[in-house]
Amino acid sequence: MEPEHPVGNWQKHNVDGSLLTTVGSLLEDETYTVRMLAFTSVGDGPLSDPIQESIVKYELLFREGDHGREVGRTFDPATAFVVDDLKPNTEYAFRLAARSPQGLGALTSVVRQRILHWRPPPLETHNRALVSYSVRYRPLGSEDPQPKEMNGIPPTTTQILLEALDKWTEYRITTVAHTEVGPGPESSPMVSRTDENVPNAPPRKIRGYQAHYVRMEGAEARGPPRIKDIMLADAQEMVITNLQLVTTYSITVTANTMKGDGARSKPKVVVTKGAVLGYRLQFGREDSSPLATLEFLPTEDHYTASGVHKGATYVFRLAARSRGGLGKEAAEVLSIPEDTPCGHRQIL
Repeated sequence: MEPEHPVGNWQKHNVDGSLLTTVGSLLEDETYTVRMLAFTSVGDGPLSDPIQESIVKYELLFREGDHGREVGRTFDPATAFVVDDLKPNTEYAFRLAARSPQGLGALTSVVRQRILHWRPPPLETHNRALVSYSVRYRPLGSEDPQPKEMNGIPPTTTQILLEALDKWTEYRITTVAHTEVGPGPESSPMVSRTDENVPNAPPRKIRGYQAHYVRMEGAEARGPPRIKDIMLADAQEMVITNLQLVTTYSITVTANTMKGDGARSKPKVVVTKGAVLGYRLQFGREDSSPLATLEFLPTEDHYTASGVHKGATYVFRLAARSRGGLGKEAAEVLSIPEDTPCGHRQIL
């Protein structure tokens, strides 16, 4: 967001009385302007002057598994950095932080990667000169039968880094040698398990949650993600408003502590409903079926049921209809009270 834009158009990140926070969901290769204000029950205070920080260094921390000694590397701003002298067939845990003139920023969540090492096929099996390798890997028992694949590995390379692996998971890994004619047969599969995670700090008190949501088209995000805060530690739900009709959104949730945001949940993809085209009402006695069904226009907002019996219990189910079909039903069970006797019984 440009500094001259109205403050109402800026993204907002609430902080609950802390002097330190982490702003997540930032886009790569974008420059952000940050302004702060304090607010009380009376209202907002004045905005601070704009802050634009530049990254001067990156600091990379990594270790073998979860129990190795953590080692650091510092490098100039770049989108890639090569770590040398890593052990083959070994899982490493990496964390990254950016440094500005104000100091070191927050570290990323741990990224787990494994070094895979192989040998070229015997020379007598070469029908042509090798031009590349590919590596295929997937978790054992995965519902997705298609493995992930790394292609175009140079023929002189005998090891690669497998990235973003799940904790404590067995992977089936194979390699394929390629000539100018095409791929050869897969190697015999190797099964390797990643390390189990261990806590790296005692639990911290949760102050609230953030919902990150972005509009999707196919598998691609469209536009920057938006953030909605709820500063209640025991919150279990929130309502996100001003969404577009009949639109797909990807939503993730993070917990917030005094040290910043935690890891994001797995994305939940939802599709919003369209404009209400009408209503469907089903009702009838609880002890009989089927229920009567009535359709209403979107402008109708009430209905009076007639012919009900005193002392009976009735069920009412109401659902809105859009171009996407019927929405979730709202149900209500109502009992009609009996009349009090208006006289004593007569003996004939």
